[in-house]
Amino acid sequence: MAISETKIITPSWRAFLVYYVAIGLCVLGPYLNPEFSGQLGLTPRRGLIIGIILLLGVVYLKWSQEYRISPQGVKKIRRFPGQQETLAWDEIDQIEMRRGLTQTLLQVGNIIVKPRPADKQPIMFYGIDQPKAIKELMDRAQL
Repeated sequence: MAISETKIITPSWRAFLVYYVAIGLCVLGPYLNPEFSGQLGLTPRRGLIIGIILLLGVVYLKWSQEYRISPQGVKKIRRFPGQQETLAWDEIDQIEMRRGLTQTLLQVGNIIVKPRPADKQPIMFYGIDQPKAIKELMDRAQL
């Protein structure tokens, strides 16, 4: 059963939990444990700068990629730098869902779309909400 309209998916905010923890450690660490932070050379100012850089990285990863499932196939779009990867439904060999314990608890996951010629690069949908539902939609569209 083919899908009738294009579905646009972006990574979930929950997929970046590790980054949030790192931001918290960098920003709050020098205040919570100044002795240990001092041994690392992590001053409050450096911690704030590193935290801001990590936050900008999260925003970049969240908003710079978009995944599309259309009647023609699947597409991964990167905005910065502008790149597109496309696979038509007849070029797709296998669709896999992968997620670890943390991703399962956060209800996010990754979907890997493997192409039929094995020498082509697979397309990975990173950190998407409801990965089971998205995989089922892709499986139905592939039939």
